[in-house]
Amino acid sequence: MADQSLLDEILQKTDLIALISETTPLEKKGKNHMGLCPFHDEKTPSFSVSEDKQLYHCFSCKASGNAITFLKEKRGMSSKEAIKYLASSAGVELKESYQNPHQKLFDVTKAAKDYFQVMLLHSEKGLPAKAYLDSRKLTMETIKTFELGVATDNRKGLVEALLKQKFLASEIDDAGVVKSTEPPLDFFVERLIIPLKDVHGHIVGFSGRTLTEQDPKYLNSAENLLFKKRQFLYGLDLAVAEIKKQKEIILTEGYFDVMAAHQAGLKNVVALMGTKLSEEHIQIIKSLTSKVIVVLDGDTPGLKATDQLIEQLKPHRLEVNIVSLPDQLDIAAYLDRHPVDDLKALLRNALEALSFYYQYDQHDLNLKNIGDFERFKRRFFTRLIGIPQTTVAFYLNQMATSMNIHVDLLWQDFNPKKETPRSIKTPKELITDKFQRAETAFLHYFLKDEHYTRWFRREFEDITYINPQIRDIQFEIFEHYDLHPQSCLVYGLFKSSLPIEQQQFLDANIHMADYPFQPEEFDDLIKVMHQHANRVRQTQLKKHMVEATSMEEKIALRKQIDALKKEL
Repeated sequence: MADQSLLDEILQKTDLIALISETTPLEKKGKNHMGLCPFHDEKTPSFSVSEDKQLYHCFSCKASGNAITFLKEKRGMSSKEAIKYLASSAGVELKESYQNPHQKLFDVTKAAKDYFQVMLLHSEKGLPAKAYLDSRKLTMETIKTFELGVATDNRKGLVEALLKQKFLASEIDDAGVVKSTEPPLDFFVERLIIPLKDVHGHIVGFSGRTLTEQDPKYLNSAENLLFKKRQFLYGLDLAVAEIKKQKEIILTEGYFDVMAAHQAGLKNVVALMGTKLSEEHIQIIKSLTSKVIVVLDGDTPGLKATDQLIEQLKPHRLEVNIVSLPDQLDIAAYLDRHPVDDLKALLRNALEALSFYYQYDQHDLNLKNIGDFERFKRRFFTRLIGIPQTTVAFYLNQMATSMNIHVDLLWQDFNPKKETPRSIKTPKELITDKFQRAETAFLHYFLKDEHYTRWFRREFEDITYINPQIRDIQFEIFEHYDLHPQSCLVYGLFKSSLPIEQQQFLDANIHMADYPFQPEEFDDLIKVMHQHANRVRQTQLKKHMVEATSMEEKIALRKQIDALKKEL
């Protein structure tokens, strides 16, 4: 990871105009260059690039940053990858010491991936896997994009290949690609291999799909230093830029759903490993967007899983919409039978949660049967507890029309008991002081990108905070970047590492998906905090003046106070 002087040198030698022009044409307008924003669809240019400041900003979608953030946001690179790319382009040499602590394990998983790929693409033993992929209608471009491979029937093939590359047996074992037996054997045998990548594109593990009907159907790497199932969303490395651009994430279940969607041009799709959603998953999603479209299988287990996901997402102030594909299909099977435009239409018309429940709660019932109708009412009426009366009226009218009964009868049946809150939400603090508003705004920027913390630290050596909670959280952010220079801070994971009081404060006051980030505002915030520091210093000097014993000392202090007042 690069130190500040080296990073400044890289950014100084980078031609930001040329870099961004590779993606979108720019035209000089006054001091800046303007063009169509590469982060969202538009017809009128609102994307500005400052050659002097080496910063970009979109006045429409509020995307902003420098060359590093551009590569991270647009090309999905990690901070380290972006720095390496820019350093190479600028002719700046990076030191060997700038290594990821898990780099050796990543080297093992990459070598394993390369071995599996060679077996699939250049070996006769890869033919059954190729035939299976052909049956799934995956193109060679998609196979290479997702870096699919195959584990053959050779139970020592990968072990021997890795040992020949001089990897230590302990490193191979720690990477989770072999069985801890004596002698060690390959973990995957006769399986199609699907590399599992983190948000930065590092391979953290593998999933093997049987080619011989062996159990289990899918065998995943065991959890280890690299791979934590509760923190993993398949396809996130390829989807993160599109999720931010579209401002929505499509959540599905299967690896092949992601591949099929990506191949069809839908690139903001990720998959759970199974159907269970962890708190870490939710925090990752919240750090990227506030809108989730759930598209699980349309069969009964898929509908039940969708119901559970909605309940998990409900307390987190996310907009949740649901698509139930017809004929109990998953995304891959649906795209095999229908054009992608049909799926896009379903996504555009995705149901909000209550509309989904209205259908789900009657899916196994015959409403012409009075007993089933009463069961449906009991199920759905519980969903309406705590819902605004106008929404309740909408659904009761819909129910009355479909059943050909008078709506007043339904209103009489709908007599919910007083609701017991499922969770206690931290009330949003009322922030009236502009300095305290600035402190809260700074947290958004510090959580977004490390370069804002460096900017802040260049301006201020010491700051007296109004809110001690913000002080403590800012300390944790700075410590994170100090321990992991140029790393990508994933907001959800970072938040989950904090004490519960700080998590509650962030839930109440920090809204990363909606915040209108722009460098001009950050510059204004710096000025506001300089004013705050000035006022704090004046207060300190006034206290010293009261305590001063000599007239000369009082006069000197008064001059300092007057000088500070002139700076405001």
